Amino acid sequence: MENYPQHREEIIHRRSVFFTYNAALIVFGTVPLAELLAFQGWTLARGVSLGLYFLLLIPVVYGFSTATVGFWLMLRRGGDPLRISHPSAPSEVQEGLSPTAVIMPIFNEDVPQVFLRLKAMYQSLQATGQGGAFHFFVLSDSNDPSAWIAEEKAWFDLCSATGGFGSIFYRKRRVPLHNKSGNVADFCRRWGADYKYMIVLDADSLMAGATLVELVRIMDRNPRAGIVQTLPQMAFGRTLFQRVYQFGAHLAAGMFSAGMNYWQLGSATYWGHNAIIRIRPFMQHCAMPELPENCPLGRRILSHDTVEAALMRRAGYEVWLAYDLPGSYEEYPPHLMAAVQRDRRWCFGNLQHAWVVSTKGLRNPSRIHLLNGIMAYLSSPLWMLFLVWSAFLPVVENQAELAQAIGTPLVIRLTRFLALYVLGMLFIPKLLAAVQAGWSGRAAGFGGRLALAFSAIAETLVSMVVAPVLMVFHTRFVIAALMGTTVRWGSQVRSIGDHPTLKDFVRPNLIPTLVGVAFAVLIGWRNPGLIPWMTPILLGLIFSIPLSYWLASDRLGAASRRTKLFLNPPETMPDPILVEYQASQRPEKAQKTPGGVLPAANGVFAVVIDPLINRLHTSVSPGSVNQSLRTQAFRQAAAERLLAHGLEAVTPFELRTILWDAQLMQKLHLRVWSDSSTSLHPSWISALAAYRASHTTVVDGNLPFQTEPVAAPK
Repeated sequence: MENYPQHREEIIHRRSVFFTYNAALIVFGTVPLAELLAFQGWTLARGVSLGLYFLLLIPVVYGFSTATVGFWLMLRRGGDPLRISHPSAPSEVQEGLSPTAVIMPIFNEDVPQVFLRLKAMYQSLQATGQGGAFHFFVLSDSNDPSAWIAEEKAWFDLCSATGGFGSIFYRKRRVPLHNKSGNVADFCRRWGADYKYMIVLDADSLMAGATLVELVRIMDRNPRAGIVQTLPQMAFGRTLFQRVYQFGAHLAAGMFSAGMNYWQLGSATYWGHNAIIRIRPFMQHCAMPELPENCPLGRRILSHDTVEAALMRRAGYEVWLAYDLPGSYEEYPPHLMAAVQRDRRWCFGNLQHAWVVSTKGLRNPSRIHLLNGIMAYLSSPLWMLFLVWSAFLPVVENQAELAQAIGTPLVIRLTRFLALYVLGMLFIPKLLAAVQAGWSGRAAGFGGRLALAFSAIAETLVSMVVAPVLMVFHTRFVIAALMGTTVRWGSQVRSIGDHPTLKDFVRPNLIPTLVGVAFAVLIGWRNPGLIPWMTPILLGLIFSIPLSYWLASDRLGAASRRTKLFLNPPETMPDPILVEYQASQRPEKAQKTPGGVLPAANGVFAVVIDPLINRLHTSVSPGSVNQSLRTQAFRQAAAERLLAHGLEAVTPFELRTILWDAQLMQKLHLRVWSDSSTSLHPSWISALAAYRASHTTVVDGNLPFQTEPVAAPK
């Protein structure tokens, strides 16, 4: 819509109003502090205090103004008329749906859960009657051989169960260059010309079929739309940590997103998943720039999504946030340490945006998104510095003059005003979100108005004590990044797995605990008057170990649900696709494969011993045909050690090279079944015996799958 002449004046008006509103709030909050600090004249220490306060107030005010504007829009009948999903949006409707690829890049993920989500999405899409326009691609960069084999088997089982051969494809990338962004780029180079759009998913994404169809229709109606980002809602929270943040997101995310859309319109940002992309301009204009390798924050940009959105806008295409489009879901990390692990990569990637923000030709809204991403993490060390500086300010100031000034009525009034002003900026948005939910009838999805009120209060308290812990971690990440520490792409922790013990949280939380103790001592020694104001911060830091442990409890999570605390719409009024996905969560039976219930490494035993899995693997991942004599000798030597001395005798790299060689894998299968037991390691003998005991017949023949379907991954 932003390129349509009839809306240009409205766009200019909205942005003028929004940023004037922000500027007024910043001035209104900064001038009283300037008066307070200048009460007895300016000093360098007071100037530093004002500068830090001003920098920190900017993101706080931005959040407040976004929330209040969103609150006003949600009270407006019919909502915002300038939204991409509005029925009156300009349209150029085509008959049928344009060909679309639904891609899911994965890296060492929980294989059963990934393919259960894909199954639910595929079946939901088929139920719409529009499934013929879509193809699904699982794009694997997994470097765990057992995960690799499990993915192939899960893909085959999914296609067999749904009849998805020719519509659901799996590809294992040989060289996982540039992580997820490289995986998506590789897909575009190979198959981008076959599709008009691609819908990008994360491994924990779940989207209803109707939502996928509507995204394509939106793109078809708006030929200048390059990216349309949905608002993924959190679901399936089990631990207390997940349920707290899931509740908060469902309560306030819609309001904040409406406020964001008010000013950004067709210059929104992209979050890397649960979004649809127009492939041709993406391929032409959104290649990631290479950063210098020999300096801090160099190498490949990890937070590529925001940069891709900025490059799409620079090319003249629009990026929209379809915040009111339902049926888009994701999961939240199960505990604080998992969230922190993810934040470390995000922190490094967002700080890398400093290289990009001044790029020639970027639109100003895109620069704002890049700066917001930087400040999301840079604000943590600034807050740390501000708190420490506030504690030390009485030390560097004249004690007698300061004591005299503190007791004056003007200083008392200004201090109270500033405290209430900052607290209002932080907590009024939460109050408005609760009021909007109660007024609009959404309270039923949160268990009723009373349950909503108690949950909102509890969520606020938990957020208050967790925030300083995150502040310490983010400060560490920023300092490490600026000192040149590199961050590698890794798989995320998406499930609670084995229940963590208190001991598991001791070492990661030692630094926040020590910082809290040191900060309490410092304040008590130099500025004890700050202690009442700093209590939430000190409590969160000092008790970060038990706090992290309690929040990671799924028992406390279940208890909160029984008491109607932190209830949210996916639990009380679930989307059909959520019901379908949850119904598929059955206790898994012991797998009758080599060794009984397989440990992680035994996927290798399965692919060598089981004839069906061996045939499947060599068909899906044929590897290179033309090999040098040196490569053949290397693989053959590694294979001989694997058979004679077991898995411990080969490195992960050697194991992957063996798996890539289809002919060698077939030979290994024949060797294990025909060779004498004296030449095999005992682990192979026991695995073969276990397989024979659990399989009375061996099926030998053609597998019912296509090796060369439409757009077949190679």
